Amino acid sequence: MPDEFVEKRSEPRKIVDKFYSVEFALKGIDFVYQFKIWNMSSKGMCVLIKEDSVVLEHLKAGDIVDMKYYSSDSLSP
Repeated sequence: MPDEFVEKRSEPRKIVDKFYSVEFALKGIDFVYQFKIWNMSSKGMCVLIKEDSVVLEHLKAGDIVDMKYYSSDSLSP
């Protein structure tokens, strides 16, 4: 099937059930951003970001970013 997704990352991924989203700020941007966590591995996480988001201009592979985590049962964002 041509539309079938094939995982290309070397690390097994786990669907996140403990945490729902992360929040972080970056130098050069006046806003705090919050993104939904998609999945995680022992070496990193995958977050959902709109393809036209300004934050993508400030992130690159390998960046280490301080984040605030929100649990899936949290009343916060």
